[in-house]
Amino acid sequence: MSVDTALLINALVSLDVDDKAAVRSFAQQLEALGDASVVDDLCTRSRAVRTAVGTLRAEVLTGLLARDERDEFIRRTSDASYVSPVEFESLRVPRYVAVEQHACACGAALMIPFDKQGGPGYGFDCPSCAAAYMARPVYREGEYRVHLEQDLRPAKKRKRRAAGG
Repeated sequence: MSVDTALLINALVSLDVDDKAAVRSFAQQLEALGDASVVDDLCTRSRAVRTAVGTLRAEVLTGLLARDERDEFIRRTSDASYVSPVEFESLRVPRYVAVEQHACACGAALMIPFDKQGGPGYGFDCPSCAAAYMARPVYREGEYRVHLEQDLRPAKKRKRRAAGG
């Protein structure tokens, strides 16, 4: 156990879990460390810290959706340790965006965002195994759903199409 981890555990012990601002500040400090194992360890020790970290990460994910950063959203949500404290029921998705969960052939859970009104499909790679996929909104049963299919085109053609050529 490193000195930083011991100091964080001491700070956690002295933390007033009823003070939401203090817990949020502590969670922001944890997120700034960027060490997933330390964050996971401290989240298992305190439900309040876990909730605060989950709220912070949900805000980051919501921001990614609002800025239409689909690849980064898919990458972060496929990381099980990153999304473990996030409650997806409370995720504030912009009203024009929907999110569906699909499984990759490698077993990774992929959260795929798409426009509720349809729109063009887009390509992305699975963060775990780098398999190429194409996500296309399809109108079914009165609403748009995302249809995921593996993109079997050569990598050069996928890159050209993504670049607009």
